[in-house]
Amino acid sequence: MEMNQEWNQAGNQLVVDDEMKKSLSTIASWTTFLSIVAFVMLTLTVLAGVMMLASSHAAQEMDVYRSVYKDTQTILTVTGILYIVIGLIFFIPASKLYGAASAVKKAISANDNESLAKAFRNWKFVSQFYGWVVIISLLLTVVACVYGITAARHMSYYY
Repeated sequence: MEMNQEWNQAGNQLVVDDEMKKSLSTIASWTTFLSIVAFVMLTLTVLAGVMMLASSHAAQEMDVYRSVYKDTQTILTVTGILYIVIGLIFFIPASKLYGAASAVKKAISANDNESLAKAFRNWKFVSQFYGWVVIISLLLTVVACVYGITAARHMSYYY
């Protein structure tokens, strides 16, 4: 009942008490850590893509790879480009995550509602982004399983 009174007294504004501020501060610290780890992993992903592109050009000059697999250069090029594109796409939610952590820290230190609202908008974006990534991954997994089962059935006719 006391919370309802605070809600109405604050002019329909949400009141953030000290316990909530401590929780938000902890969340902001972990969010900062996670976003830095994401930046490091994305950098490594992009570097791996660049290395694949470089090795695809080296494979063209060396006949060693040609004897193992004819299309090694194409596979390395496509995979390298894919790594770079994925790294760049996932940079957006990592930066939003870092922005959310910074906004929460600013909101707590300055009692700034707009900064807190910005943090929640950023967290909303990141949650939606990863939600769609999970949905797409699940759909691709189902398609791959159906394709694999279909291919296995067709292979059994030949053996």
